[in-house]
Amino acid sequence: MNSAGRTYTGNGGHSRHSPRKEGRALHIHQRGNRLGRPSMSTWSRFRNLKGPRFALVAAVLVGSAVVAAQPTPAAGAAGAAAASCTSLSACYDNVGISLDSNPAMADFDRHGNSFSDEALTAAGAARGATVDSAGMRFTFPDVPVGASDNTVAQGQTIDLSGAADKLGFLMSGSNGSATGTGTVTYTDGSAQSYTITTPDWLSTTPPSDGAVAVSTAHRNGPEGAYPVNIFSQTVALTPGKTLASVTLPPGGPLEPSTPALHIFAISTLTTGNTVTVTHPGNQTSAAGTPVNLQIQASDSDPGQTLTYSADGLPTGLSINSGTGLITGRPTSTGTSTVTVTATDTTGSTGSATFSWTVNPICQITYTDRHRDNRIVALRTYSAEIDIKNIGNTPINGWTLRFSFRGDQRIVSKWVIGGNYSQSGKDATITNYSFQPTIDAGATAPRITLVLGYYTNSFTPPNSFTLNGTTCVDNIP
Repeated sequence: MNSAGRTYTGNGGHSRHSPRKEGRALHIHQRGNRLGRPSMSTWSRFRNLKGPRFALVAAVLVGSAVVAAQPTPAAGAAGAAAASCTSLSACYDNVGISLDSNPAMADFDRHGNSFSDEALTAAGAARGATVDSAGMRFTFPDVPVGASDNTVAQGQTIDLSGAADKLGFLMSGSNGSATGTGTVTYTDGSAQSYTITTPDWLSTTPPSDGAVAVSTAHRNGPEGAYPVNIFSQTVALTPGKTLASVTLPPGGPLEPSTPALHIFAISTLTTGNTVTVTHPGNQTSAAGTPVNLQIQASDSDPGQTLTYSADGLPTGLSINSGTGLITGRPTSTGTSTVTVTATDTTGSTGSATFSWTVNPICQITYTDRHRDNRIVALRTYSAEIDIKNIGNTPINGWTLRFSFRGDQRIVSKWVIGGNYSQSGKDATITNYSFQPTIDAGATAPRITLVLGYYTNSFTPPNSFTLNGTTCVDNIP
């Protein structure tokens, strides 16, 4: 049987664990024993009775099988009237939990069966307990045993507040699996629909995007102490919006033969905005050449402002924290692992990791040409230095630096090919003003150290930098 506005699937409450029969609405009990249905003559007297009179007669017939009263919204032409509640607990309309010593104090399925308070407590779902499931945190109903502790979904509207990324339901089904579609409303007046499905409480299979939240060892009631379960399911919300309310799926009052969706708790989860940094691809640059790399990023909340940072950038490069533009001239060669991160004002972050290889732009060839150590006090030598541009762009203006490893001393006027100066072991050569450029693939005019002096050692230098970047070298 389908209720208006809600589609139900399942076995109508008849699982392999449940011996109850279809269509049974009333039982006669005497001294705790089931005697069967009233005779047809008895039914013929009351079948046309309606309203309070019929309810009174039914209560008399049930006798000792009468269970706790279940508050039910007034029914209209289309079924139960929807309610508006400040919280889910304010809309509780079903008693689904009983004590093992008094099963009759609750009726979860209109067949006199209910969850066991003791079994729930043993499973971690005591009254007011925290239940973590499907990535959500729920608070189990904190009400006395025998009080209404769940809401049968009948289109009730529940007030909500705040921004969230997910909405979660802690729920279970009676008389079969139940599926329904409800509505989430936001403070800006917009709305989104959602669909939730709860398996029958006798099932052990969780819903899609959900989980078995509470698994109990037994239930209470006349139809067997079978294990029963409570499930969780989540709904993704519209990013960046503030919640106003949630309207539960529609349906009619709880009936013995109709699947019903019972909700014990509702929870929201804020996971933060989603920040996405577009991967720029692995980078290759030449040492000393200008870099301009724009990092692109986006936020699930388009109103957010992003701040950029970077780890592992080659020496000489930096990122603009406000724009994400990486600029500078790399001065060290080799390959670095770079991670660029974008952060919004809520603290949500996104990142991209890539490699950055800086190739040298110069190759140095150092050639020892002449040594004369016949005069100990005046040992001399000469050498040649060739600078080759192995980059892809011209070098306009250059400064070559290196350090002697011996005690060589060069007189500046005896250097050809550049302006020479020396401080201790450190030597610097700059281009002549009339020869400032080394074209790509070309070699600068040879630098000749015509006459140098040393006392004990003339060991060649082993590291050269051009415009602050290290060159590859060919040094004996």
